[in-house]
Amino acid sequence: MAEQNTVDIVIYFGGQWIISNDSVGYDRPPIGFINISRTTTFDELELMLYEELGFSRNDFKLQIHFKYITLNFGQRKEAVMPIKKDRDLQYFFNPMTGYVSIDIFVQAEKIREMVVPDDPAVSEWGPSSYASHPGHAGPSDYAGPSSFAGPSDYAGTSSPAGPSVSSEQDDEPEADSMLNNEHVDSEPDEVEVEGLTTNNPENNDEVSIEVMIDVLGNTASEVPADSIDIPTGAWGNFYDSNTGELARGMVFKSKDHLKASVQDFSVRFARREYRVVESKPKLWKVACKYDQQTGCSWMLRGIFQPNMGLFKITKYAGPHTCLMNEISVEHGNLGKSMIATHLLGMVRQDPAYDIKFVQQNVKDRFGFEISYHKAWQSLKAAREQVYGTWESSVKKLPRFMAFLQKLNPGTVVEWLNLETDRPGVQMLHYVFWAFRPCIEGFRSCRNVISVDGTHLYTKYKHKLLVAVTLDANQQVLPLAFALVDEESLASWRWFLQMLAKHLLPNDDDRVCLISDRHSGLISAINYVPAFKFPRGVHRFCLRHVCSNFNKKFNNIG
Repeated sequence: MAEQNTVDIVIYFGGQWIISNDSVGYDRPPIGFINISRTTTFDELELMLYEELGFSRNDFKLQIHFKYITLNFGQRKEAVMPIKKDRDLQYFFNPMTGYVSIDIFVQAEKIREMVVPDDPAVSEWGPSSYASHPGHAGPSDYAGPSSFAGPSDYAGTSSPAGPSVSSEQDDEPEADSMLNNEHVDSEPDEVEVEGLTTNNPENNDEVSIEVMIDVLGNTASEVPADSIDIPTGAWGNFYDSNTGELARGMVFKSKDHLKASVQDFSVRFARREYRVVESKPKLWKVACKYDQQTGCSWMLRGIFQPNMGLFKITKYAGPHTCLMNEISVEHGNLGKSMIATHLLGMVRQDPAYDIKFVQQNVKDRFGFEISYHKAWQSLKAAREQVYGTWESSVKKLPRFMAFLQKLNPGTVVEWLNLETDRPGVQMLHYVFWAFRPCIEGFRSCRNVISVDGTHLYTKYKHKLLVAVTLDANQQVLPLAFALVDEESLASWRWFLQMLAKHLLPNDDDRVCLISDRHSGLISAINYVPAFKFPRGVHRFCLRHVCSNFNKKFNNIG
């Protein structure tokens, strides 16, 4: 239990928060734990998170949310709150009324120059951020990973063991002083926070795909020797994925780069498993997974070097002296990010790349089998890396629609958003759009509109509502579209109101509406005068009628 002048921080990253009734959870375990002073400023907290995640301020922008608890007439309710300044921390860090333990959700958005025209007309498209639809899990304004052009495959062949380098002596005797007087070889403390035990550092062994791409695509390049404080002008002391060699004195851009390099070495070259002995923001120590059973002396320790701004291997003993279990067909360190990096090229070439090929592909490439669950998670991560997440797609939708209107003058876009308890954030409910040429083309067509809805096989199970007509050549002319949460009275009513507003603006416009027998649609017509008699008539689609008849009476006759 933390003392009164400190607070325990449990860090969640890389997933999505789940809001269910009056509780807030996360879809994956925490990645780390820190104990900080209640006098910590927002800038100091942000710096700690950058170090914990292994991200650079120049490359990523962090979005931080705290989970907070309120009591209303004795009823407990959990919610999330964005943290952006020192004042936001006062409520949580107050020594008298503040929290003893805080769950924080961190999202990282890659900073990159916009590749769209700098047009004031485009930037004035409404709310700054959009949330997922209520009732669905997922952060509202998570931008998701960017589309990163990295290698889908990488060079290097497997070898039975790593390089023969052994050193039991530290070349950095002063290194322990960098870790706030913590003994670098000490066993991690066991800390329980609301039933969560954080003494298992292996839970934090996964790295981002961006880091894995950087490691597996690394090539040697010439740089001034004094810029990284090594005795050669080449990146000779950096890990090369083509050779897979680790050595004492080797340096890495970040802790995650060190972890990714060791993972690559262990899977593709040594073909041995390791376990994490100790993991802290400025320290990472691993040893052979079977050192206690076999006496294998392989181990590695990396420590952050403040004067270099890099992680450095200060202690290394290799190669492995154990024998890989011959009946073992899996590798515990073959992580999701490494598999996803291998799948990037295939996903770019075929967005619908089937999961049934993933397991065999991984076995052919690495020589190890993976579970269906890991294959699914890896394929999902690869797709999100290339195409973004469902949440990032929702966030980009307003800007996409703005460009649609800019490049297609007269195009109509209507939004129905819901307010949230987060300032500046609205929740997307419905969106309607119709192209100007289609609106004008309807004036020359018969006044008959057919409407229907179809499933969108996305994470949130949205529906797409469509209105079409036939032109003089009996060709289908699409009139309008709408993205809604489900086919219901409310969604169909709003869609019909938008159709009447933009396609039937005059009171003397007459129309025949054709649809299936969806109960919500039938009821919605009564709320829209443009589609009610005498202005409109409603008829059922015979194809749907026949199909329903055949399904119900398929055994008769």
